[in-house]
Amino acid sequence: MFEPITADLYRIPIPVPLPLKYVNCYLLRADHGWVVIDTGMRYGPAEQTWLASFERLGIEWSQIKQIIVTHYHPDHYGMAGWMAERSGASVWMSPTEIQSVQRAWFQPLPDAADRLADFFELHGMPNDLNRQIWQHTMDASQYVDPKPVLQPLDMTQPLQLGQRSWQLLHAPGHADGQLCLYDAADQLLIVADHVLADITPNISLWPEAKRDPLADYLASLEQFAALDVRLALAGHRKPIVAFRERCHEIVQHHDQRLDLMQDYARTGKTAFEVCEFAFGVSTLSAHQLRFAITETLAHLVYLEGQGRLRREQRARQIIFLDQH
Repeated sequence: MFEPITADLYRIPIPVPLPLKYVNCYLLRADHGWVVIDTGMRYGPAEQTWLASFERLGIEWSQIKQIIVTHYHPDHYGMAGWMAERSGASVWMSPTEIQSVQRAWFQPLPDAADRLADFFELHGMPNDLNRQIWQHTMDASQYVDPKPVLQPLDMTQPLQLGQRSWQLLHAPGHADGQLCLYDAADQLLIVADHVLADITPNISLWPEAKRDPLADYLASLEQFAALDVRLALAGHRKPIVAFRERCHEIVQHHDQRLDLMQDYARTGKTAFEVCEFAFGVSTLSAHQLRFAITETLAHLVYLEGQGRLRREQRARQIIFLDQH
């Protein structure tokens, strides 16, 4: 139900209705009460897990004073409103990620789903699969209700919580404004979904997000690898002990995938065709396919930015192909 990391910090694995099964949320004891870092999706078993964890730890709702959300994805942001309503706690995010929340969750969802479907059609997604993703996008709103008032964190200043002084680190790639919390004195890093232990974080290109998320991610990984980290607490799976080595492994993974995609696309392929080659689509759910195609696009756009591929528009579709 929960795992003590230190005397003042607990890891709470919260169930999610996704293949990952759990998201790691964190409870930090501060002078004024407790701080929640990430919340999970609004989902019955998740609510039950939080309630049981609070009961086991002897925590009352009134003792939850602050909620920090690392990024806008529903498995991290989704229950922030539910928790804020019960506790009266303020909810904080990076300024960039507040904008992501507004784009993702505050505009009419049919409009957002339509824009995403148009984007995928342009990149070769077949109509039947595109329709499945459209419906999946429409269904996502149930996991982010109610929506809290959000306060912007000052990313330039350390955040004092209890005995710890946390640096707030911008960690782009998985989400444009994702933040991580670093206690340099204890060499402890709450790394969210920036680095994961035995899977690679999804790096996706979305219609309204930054132009080259993979370039941002790889540059950020280099900066994070320079940190002195004794233990990194990730948003999924187990904590990471050999953090610098894991950063280097992820860079190597992307280098290999970039080479693979470049070789396949040389003769002219849509992003969907490259996605089908790299990931396969027949066994993927709509949720998985949406992330597979957007991750493929992130790699193709990176290759384009590096001068290794170019794009052409043919009829109503974009083709990526060799520069020569």
